[in-house]
This record gives sequence, C-alpha cells and structure tokens, in this order.
Amino acid sequence: MLRLAVRVKAQFADSTRALALAFLFYLVVVFGTGVVWAVRGGELALVGAVVTALVLLCIGMLPLITGRQSDAGEKPLWPPLMLLVVPTAVLAVALPSLIVSLFLGARAVELTHDFKLSSSELSKEGEPVTAEAETGRTKARLYITFDATESDPNRPVCAPASTLTVTPLWGTSAKDVRPGEEADFRLGRNQKKIELKVQMSAGDDNCLLALKVAAARMDD
Repeated sequence: MLRLAVRVKAQFADSTRALALAFLFYLVVVFGTGVVWAVRGGELALVGAVVTALVLLCIGMLPLITGRQSDAGEKPLWPPLMLLVVPTAVLAVALPSLIVSLFLGARAVELTHDFKLSSSELSKEGEPVTAEAETGRTKARLYITFDATESDPNRPVCAPASTLTVTPLWGTSAKDVRPGEEADFRLGRNQKKIELKVQMSAGDDNCLLALKVAAARMDD
C-alpha cells in the first residue's frame, strides 16, 4: 500500500496528463451518477444540488492543482487525490444502490392483498363490483384472478357456469374470464392506481356469488 501511495504521488507530482485524466474521471462519474439518479426517479432539485456541490468542490481545487507546477517545495498530495477519492466514494455508494434498485425493479409487484372490493357479493342483476388498488411502483401489465364461489349453498349451483366480465377503468378492452381464470391487462405509463369493474353473466337470475381477488400482480 505504501509503494502504491508513493507511485500515485509521483504520478500526480510529475504528470499533467494524470491530473487531467483524474479531473475527467471526476466529472464523468459525478454527472453520470446524477443523470442515472434523475432517470431512476430522484428528486431533480436534490440531484442538481448534489451535483452542483461536487462540481463546485472540483472547481475550488483547481487553483491548488494548477499551482502545483510553480511550487518549488513539497507538493501536497490531497488536492489531486480528491479527484479520485470523491468519485470513487460516489461509485462505492451509487453502484450497489443501482444494482439493488434494478434487482427489485425486475421483480413482480404483488398486489393480491392490496385490492379492495366495493362489495363482496356479485349477482347478475345487481350493481357491478369495483376492485381497486394503489401501488408505489409501476409495471407494464396487470395479471389478476378473481375467485367466485356460491354465496348461499342453498341457492342454485351457478358458479361453474358463470362468466366474469372484467373491465379496466383506464381504457383497456374488457375481458371475459371464468372464476379462477387469470386475466391480464396492459397498464398505462406510470399508472399507480388500478380500478376494475367486474360484472357477472350466468344462466340463472338467482345466482349470487361471493367474490374475492385470488391473485394479483404487476409484471413486465
């Protein structure tokens, strides 16, 4: 480590090219990290403030770095070394955070227990049931399965013959599915609120089903 430190000090002391490359490395890492941070949803004002502070730090060190050429005495190592330490520290924090963020972003968003129904009962002649949920993350598609069972065991058996018409309230076409069958819908861009209208079609007007969301997730 001591030998490495001595070699680094020698490079910074004698090579203008090394200082220029370190300066370029500083700017690329700082601005690159800021751009990625903003694209990943970071608050633009906070991103700008952090990037500006780091750039001002770099600018403040320029007189110390450029003045090294005229110094006759021992040249301190810390001014040019900051050009490597700061961006390396930024990368040490940003890269693991980005990897974790990408990993979590690639996973499906579970919504089964987030959906709320306007009613737990669904009949052919009654009002449609609305299912809605909110999420902090967005994905391209919604996959949802409704489970419908006999609300009253003494009534005619109609669950096996029933069809559920699921209509998204954000403009996507409705789909007819059987109870227990998965339906998938394309979500709008940055859509975090999901609302669906569920209606029943059955051969018997006396059908009354107990409705619930058996499974729901968002994925790409």
